Amino acid sequence: MKILDKFFKKAAPSNTNRNDQMTVLEEQEMNVIEDENHASLEQPLVPRFAQLTPMEAPSMQRALNQQGKPVFNALINSVELKDFFSKKYFSRGRHNGANFGTTAILRSGKNAIVAEFKECLNHMEGKRRNKITEMKNHSESTKDAFIKFDDAMKLQISLLEEEVQIIEHQLTSCEEYEGWIEGPLRKYEAGFLQGLTYATRYRFN
Repeated sequence: MKILDKFFKKAAPSNTNRNDQMTVLEEQEMNVIEDENHASLEQPLVPRFAQLTPMEAPSMQRALNQQGKPVFNALINSVELKDFFSKKYFSRGRHNGANFGTTAILRSGKNAIVAEFKECLNHMEGKRRNKITEMKNHSESTKDAFIKFDDAMKLQISLLEEEVQIIEHQLTSCEEYEGWIEGPLRKYEAGFLQGLTYATRYRFN
């Protein structure tokens, strides 16, 4: 609601060693990914807000470079997405790879991440649709008396509607393992491969 705020301001004044070893390897791998992403962020004309979550969602980074700032600021700074991208997908994959290590488990693990992502997006979409409805109703009751206020409300509604469209696109894309979900899935797969490799060496060496 920053637009409305601006308007009102104008209007008024035992496995410890092994686990440690795996943690070090994980950190090294993440550092490599960080370096690669850092290099990509050095491209000119990339706005600062587009660099907020390159580790968690590489495809989000590409999309951000083509979209307007207000919409994506609100989306990528949402509590729901921050919580989702902060989960330890590499560790989850490593655990499943070491303890199960089958193609079926790999696929089910990826599908579980997609399901969590969809739940997150559906919650975000629902909140925005409810807010749009409330704001439209409020705008309708005040438009004749406060023209400038009505214009500010319409702009805010427009931004929320753009966010809903983006969320809907991500809901469709994640079904094909594409879009913002790519980052968490890559972490999970990398961890799964590492866990499977360790387990296989331990079993057959």
